[in-house]
Amino acid sequence: MRKIGLVKKKFLTRERIYLIIDYLLRHEKQHKWTRGIRNEWTAFMEDVDRNVDILLWQLSHEEYEYGDFIEFDRIERGKLRKIFSSHPVDQIVDQLLTDCLYYVFLDKKHIVPANCYGSIPGKGQHEMRRKIIRIVKGNKNLIAGIGDTKQYYPTMLHDLLYSMCERHIKDKWLLWLCKITIYRMKGGRGLALGSPSSNIFGHLYHSELDWLIILGYKVRRYYRFCDN
Repeated sequence: MRKIGLVKKKFLTRERIYLIIDYLLRHEKQHKWTRGIRNEWTAFMEDVDRNVDILLWQLSHEEYEYGDFIEFDRIERGKLRKIFSSHPVDQIVDQLLTDCLYYVFLDKKHIVPANCYGSIPGKGQHEMRRKIIRIVKGNKNLIAGIGDTKQYYPTMLHDLLYSMCERHIKDKWLLWLCKITIYRMKGGRGLALGSPSSNIFGHLYHSELDWLIILGYKVRRYYRFCDN
């Protein structure tokens, strides 16, 4: 099984960090900020070049450490969920990791099946809905099964998820970044609802079951949606 290397050289650059900062400062991202996070971003941007230099050095030497999560409850579709937000520098690092994971698991390895949707560019819930409607429309002899993974993000086992990363990643720096992110939550299980990296980790964690259903049980029209 081919492992992916040379990720650090490709992704840990000043240009990418600035692109991530620009992305995180977009208006649609800012509406989720608390007042405290907004003030922290303002302080970070006042000396952004120096702060980026410090961050690059810490990441390059594998000395970066995440801060504490900012936790709050939110009701989504009638369900009470605990959401985890991060301080500005932690947001940058998590988004950097997310970019690396997309590169490894979607662009290079294609570990996530094509019919999996949610938190993947161009594969949101509306695109999945349109595809399923095209299949169902006019079909009178259709049998469908629907399932849900209960408490998915809070129950992911850290050791199992990290072992899946080791199976596909050769780059030691990326494995280090995966490790400090996966084990960021205490107790040996659970990923943070609200962190971008949790979404792609979620797809990875489910991928072996996906392929078992598709190939092992020969389910041709299989679709999965993984929200945040």
